[in-house]
Amino acid sequence: MRLATLAGLLMAGLALAPLARGGEKDDTEKVRKEGLKALQGEWDLTALTISGKKVAVSEEKKLPTKLSVEEDKLTGLGPDTFTLKLLDPSKKPGWIDLESEKAGKTTQIKGIYEVTGNEVRFCLPLLPAAPRPESFDARNSVVLKFKKSAG
Repeated sequence: MRLATLAGLLMAGLALAPLARGGEKDDTEKVRKEGLKALQGEWDLTALTISGKKVAVSEEKKLPTKLSVEEDKLTGLGPDTFTLKLLDPSKKPGWIDLESEKAGKTTQIKGIYEVTGNEVRFCLPLLPAAPRPESFDARNSVVLKFKKSAG
């Protein structure tokens, strides 16, 4: 799978609601709304690490550097639109599951994420079927760092 598709899958996950602990409907909805609100808008790619090696964002020509999150849809990284299936901030680091459908085939990626101020960082496995990374320095993963666009 191309890096742009993986990155897109990761970013798609940002847009959907978090799942709260405990299962109480009101708490889950509150966390979902807060998570969605924080992720909405335009984001700029500021850093990229592939399998532990930093890559200059300007050198990675295949990867668009903008991400747009609207509702539970993520666009701008790769040709596909991704849907956020799980955003769970109760895990440390938070869990994110992304899904894309193309030509009748569904692709799922399980990653981790962290939001700090106006920045968000994602770590996704290089292969969609791979297990969820446990940390941001996991091998065979891509780490993308975004900053909220001004304006």
